Amino acid sequence: MIRGEDINGFNKDDLVSLIVDTFNEMETVSDIQFKVYKELRDKVKLKYQALIHYEDTTKYDYIFCKNVMIYFTKVSRHKALTNIINNSMGIGSKLFLGMSESANDRRLKRIKINDVTYYEKVYA
Repeated sequence: MIRGEDINGFNKDDLVSLIVDTFNEMETVSDIQFKVYKELRDKVKLKYQALIHYEDTTKYDYIFCKNVMIYFTKVSRHKALTNIINNSMGIGSKLFLGMSESANDRRLKRIKINDVTYYEKVYA
């Protein structure tokens, strides 16, 4: 999870391109931690978050859940996505999931760049 104020000095369009390139190559959270830190130095803070039971209402610009939802039941997946969308995403926030995962919610717009699909929150 990344907040915009954590990455001052970076153009948001350039950041999306960098994230898409990095996300396309990564396999694990430690991969993205290494690659994002390498590119953005210490301006990015990565955070692990419990998805089913959490109370954090901090809004993030970028949320990465690659290959996380595939391990949840349908009910748990729905609850986790609802928590993310309601509590951690503001308008314009972007949610990156794994290739075999999807987020079906009317508040999200599906965007595909190259081989990476992500979801942007467009409605409250």
